Amino acid sequence: MLHKNSTNIFIVPSLINDFRLKRLFCYIIVGFCIIYSLQARVYAQEKLNSNLSTVDSTAKDTLTQKSKPLIEDPVKSTAVDSILYSLDNKKVFLYGDAKVNYQNLELSASRIEFNMETKEAFAYGLPDSTGKIVGKPVFKEGSESFNMDSIRYNFDSKKAKIYGVISKQGEGFLHSEMTKKMPDNTVNVIGGKYTTCDAEHPHFYIALTKAKIIPNKQIITGPAYLVIEDVPMPIGIPFGFFPNRKGRHSGILIPRYGEENNRGFFLQQGGYYFGMSEFFDLALTGSIYSFGGWDLNARSAYKIRYKYSGSFDLSGVKLVVGSKGDSDYMSTGTYSIRWTHTQDAKFKPNSSFNASVNFTTSKYNTYASYNPSAYLNNTISSSIAYQRVFVGTPFSLTVNASHSQNTRDESVTISFPTVTFNMASIYPFRSKNFAGKPNVFQKIGVSYSTNLQNQYTTKEEMLFKGNWEQNMKNGMVHRVPVSTSFSLLKYLTITPSLSMADYWYTETIRKSYNETSKLIEVDTVPGFKRGMEYSYSAGMSTKIYGTFMFASKSKVQAIRHLMTPSVSFSYKPDFSTPGWGYYGQVQDSTGKIQTYSIFQNGILGGPSANRSGAIGFSLDNILEMKIKSDKDSTQKTRKIKIFDNLRFSSSYNLLADSMKLAPINFSGRISLTKEFALNFGGLINPYALTEKGAVIDQWQYRKNRSLGRLTNFTTSFSLAFQSKTGKGSGQNQGQVGVPPVIESFQQQYGENNNQYGQLQSAYTDFDVPWNISLNYNLNYSKPQFQSTINQTVNFSGGLSLTPKWKLSFSSGWDFKTNQLTYTNMGINRDLHCWEMSFNWIPMGPRQSYSFRINVKSGMLRDLKYDKRKTWSDNIDQRF
Repeated sequence: MLHKNSTNIFIVPSLINDFRLKRLFCYIIVGFCIIYSLQARVYAQEKLNSNLSTVDSTAKDTLTQKSKPLIEDPVKSTAVDSILYSLDNKKVFLYGDAKVNYQNLELSASRIEFNMETKEAFAYGLPDSTGKIVGKPVFKEGSESFNMDSIRYNFDSKKAKIYGVISKQGEGFLHSEMTKKMPDNTVNVIGGKYTTCDAEHPHFYIALTKAKIIPNKQIITGPAYLVIEDVPMPIGIPFGFFPNRKGRHSGILIPRYGEENNRGFFLQQGGYYFGMSEFFDLALTGSIYSFGGWDLNARSAYKIRYKYSGSFDLSGVKLVVGSKGDSDYMSTGTYSIRWTHTQDAKFKPNSSFNASVNFTTSKYNTYASYNPSAYLNNTISSSIAYQRVFVGTPFSLTVNASHSQNTRDESVTISFPTVTFNMASIYPFRSKNFAGKPNVFQKIGVSYSTNLQNQYTTKEEMLFKGNWEQNMKNGMVHRVPVSTSFSLLKYLTITPSLSMADYWYTETIRKSYNETSKLIEVDTVPGFKRGMEYSYSAGMSTKIYGTFMFASKSKVQAIRHLMTPSVSFSYKPDFSTPGWGYYGQVQDSTGKIQTYSIFQNGILGGPSANRSGAIGFSLDNILEMKIKSDKDSTQKTRKIKIFDNLRFSSSYNLLADSMKLAPINFSGRISLTKEFALNFGGLINPYALTEKGAVIDQWQYRKNRSLGRLTNFTTSFSLAFQSKTGKGSGQNQGQVGVPPVIESFQQQYGENNNQYGQLQSAYTDFDVPWNISLNYNLNYSKPQFQSTINQTVNFSGGLSLTPKWKLSFSSGWDFKTNQLTYTNMGINRDLHCWEMSFNWIPMGPRQSYSFRINVKSGMLRDLKYDKRKTWSDNIDQRF
């Protein structure tokens, strides 16, 4: 369900929608009726016995008539001290923790009095030995509870007075010095306080001097004002008139004001909020700027429980930057579309529909967005996907629409629709009732997949102007892999496979040489064309274990090495031969013949050229070390992974004319501790270079006795540290432990001893919770003689000085400029029912700061003080 109220109504919605005084009075009436009915029966019995001789037969018949019972369930009343019946004064007294239970209702107080003649009940608390009032009336119904100082109720007039009542209203609490209930169920309140603070003496509240509540109709208030720490604020209203009806409410959204460098003075995000239903809402807002710009925005959120939820945000902006005649003057339109939709996994287990749309023009993120992450991000993407699994079959279907966008060159690529149909592996040689270990034929599995794509690429400005049909690329590919596996010599696993692919396109290309322009021209040839390719492969792998043991006294107990070598052979024919018809030839200006694929512009590729018969090999390594454990006394040893996975791989093409050995690929991961993880990888080219930088068919080993040239290397690692959780459970979160002298004194004399408190306060523990993380990335590239190195480092962390004070930061380092990158620092303070935050971006193009103090509860989210200076503001903003 959605819960959102109008921004301009910041006092009453929570007071209105959850106001339950009517129910409270009903509960109290029932409770006193219980007492009245019990004691009235006692009084009637005494009266009956005293006048029994004077009653005639008619009266006897009248007295013996059966009447409808006043209560339907048993009533339990208890008092710790005593229960007294005064027949002369016609009163009943319950002393000492008096309690009355009826159904799920409970009324308790130190004393409950009932006058059977005036039919008035009175419940109140009593002072203890120190003079403090204890045992104040408490009324409970289920999980709801109402506290008060005292209450009087008259059963004849149907009027009641309650003093010092406190009731929970949704996320807030209503305090009232005196509340009067009238016979028509209207309620008058004097000295009311509404707050979201749960303290007995609230840190803030909205003071309601007078209020009249007409149930399910309206609320009328006298002067109301804000009070913070018992100090009245010069913020209030002389009177208020509010509807008192359940359901969602609509209202005006107040705009904020300020000035920007680029767009001038403004009024932003003013409009109207429509609380349409419990399932969705709508907010229409707009902004206006003195330079002539404006924007319109529509936001909506929806949710149907156990089915789906989402939000929609549409923004249209007229950007007018600068003044006419300036060199940086710009007037253009821009827009942003955001949509999220999430389906509950239990709603339709066999199908799902999810969406994450973020379609934004480049100028919107630069000039109209206040989100730093959106400004720093150069790529934007969206995805809408529908998936369905056909139960009882191996088939599944996925329909997807996606978009990718580069905000630097303003290029946009849209793919719609993309359809993928899959068939999971089936085993045609295995019967349905098969049991036991399958043989090599029964392990033969066949799967199938088909993929249809439609793709359109253009610039932002031409997105709705170009010809979609002419610029749209499409294609389809069908893939059928067939595989099986069997064991050889017990320790070797053989996996032969056959893979087939069939490409379908509605157009191909044809190249020709233009004698006039001396250029090769490319023409598009419409018409359906398909291309097929296939390949064979077979792999063999095994596992080799090795353990090296150390002496028993050594810190290192053993080193275990697991190696997984594998060898494969693959064959693929040459599909560029004329017999297949997939490739063409054209002569360039130098007279050289070039071979090209007619599917060269296909979005899914096409049959490959050049025959290949390659032998692939790889070696995976896992290296672990077992050492003695010093931390855990129950575990004598613990494992440390030296290499989580160190892999080497390459291939050798037997049918290639030259340079048959492919570059050697290596990768690995080292995680010695939970806080440290290092990933690395690279390429080693075994062939040498000429003086001009061309790769030749000559081993690098012959040239300088090295295994090859390191052409690429990447590494990244992350470090994460945080403070240890303390043993103490005191009020100070920063206490990590209790000093031995204090712990010994505590065990001997206990915490209630006065000297224990003095001794504890004399020690200050400076250990505070903290955390810090560091991420580092390095990319080294040297394809020829010159090398390039790109490095990035980002770090972030937090520090909790006290349970209420928290500091946070995030930044990075640019190795090219030797400067800090985007830096953000923040301070947060927990003020019980309030919170304070300060965020500062000290440098860069988005330099800004913001300071905010606000109520935690969403009910009074507009009760705040907000001061900020954004990257585009000239003056401070206060709200």
